[in-house]
Amino acid sequence: MANIQIIANHESNATVGAKSCRRGLLCSETKKVRKTFLDRYISKKQVLKKLEEVIDPELNLNIVDLGLIYEVNLEKNNVNVVMTFTTPACPLATIIAEQVETKLKELKFEQVHVHVTWDPPWKPDMLSEKAKAVLGF
Repeated sequence: MANIQIIANHESNATVGAKSCRRGLLCSETKKVRKTFLDRYISKKQVLKKLEEVIDPELNLNIVDLGLIYEVNLEKNNVNVVMTFTTPACPLATIIAEQVETKLKELKFEQVHVHVTWDPPWKPDMLSEKAKAVLGF
């Protein structure tokens, strides 16, 4: 909600700046500020799309379709991800968690926090329909 309010406030400031420009058009200065601000806004949907690039090498499916991502929380220029693995004994847990962090840093977040939880434990019904079809569920 705070991000929406900030965008609304910024756009109203941009409109005020535009009034001083010829013919009511946005001047290049206003466009530049507005573009820079909006470029920083990342949605949860964009974060999940980026996380689809992280592939579990054992199952050859992305971690979103596997149902490993429980929460994505955005706060200003920071992101917190709560995730799990199919088993606490997952031999690739550290590597996959590091890949999550690396992929999200590509989105230019200032801070990326990856929290691994076992509650609730992962179950096959957490798979997406696409993953179920691939795995034969």
